[in-house]
Amino acid sequence: MRGLRLGLGFSRSSALDAVVALVSTNGGAMYSAAESTFQDRSATPSTDAGNGDPVGTMLDLSGNGHEVIAPSDGARPTRTDSGGLSYLDFDGSTDELRQQATLSLGTGSFICAGIQKKVDTDDVTRVIGSASVGQMRVTSAGSFDCTVGNATVGNGRINHTIGNTADAQVLSWGRSSDENNAYLREDGTEVRTRNHLVTSHNQAWALGSNVGSQFTSYRLYALVFLNKYPTSGEIADVEAWVAERTGVTL
Repeated sequence: MRGLRLGLGFSRSSALDAVVALVSTNGGAMYSAAESTFQDRSATPSTDAGNGDPVGTMLDLSGNGHEVIAPSDGARPTRTDSGGLSYLDFDGSTDELRQQATLSLGTGSFICAGIQKKVDTDDVTRVIGSASVGQMRVTSAGSFDCTVGNATVGNGRINHTIGNTADAQVLSWGRSSDENNAYLREDGTEVRTRNHLVTSHNQAWALGSNVGSQFTSYRLYALVFLNKYPTSGEIADVEAWVAERTGVTL
């Protein structure tokens, strides 16, 4: 597995091994600002990114090859190390990291992100942006929602009010294997569920933008895509891995 570096206070643990095995076996991708960031824009980068450096590439720690790369040097977000944690700082103007290989999420899937909103007055903080469907976002009203697929969840999206907050958070979205149920989780707790049809999604996506437009300002600590409907134990493992890198106690 190229690019796995143990960042700051993290150690190679059974929890990390379990999440890597889960994602690599079932399809998906996983990213950590502390462990997989490089300055150069390349699928085989060579220059590590440290505190204050621009990040041109974030490698997929699962080994599935879903690297995300900035489209230009000016589009690179900045890595910041603070308080034993690392995050990518997207400026809301030009910064973005785009997928390189198609990442398809099937009938059952799960997304978990460790993020921090920077400005409550932002219209939308797009954690994952897509030109059409398939977004995970936090709105200015403190609402967390997500769509994946050609059908929508609820009235456009499955939505849960989390309130405006300056704290980092672990936010998760899941879809059942029969496609008829979706749920949201906040800091390890299920907060909203909805019975509604949602279909598979494989559109192009980016971090920090809607793939070249509608840029957003936020901090990204860690992110996991899982192409299966996880068990409760697997959810706990993924959220614990993201929470450790986000500084959140679940």
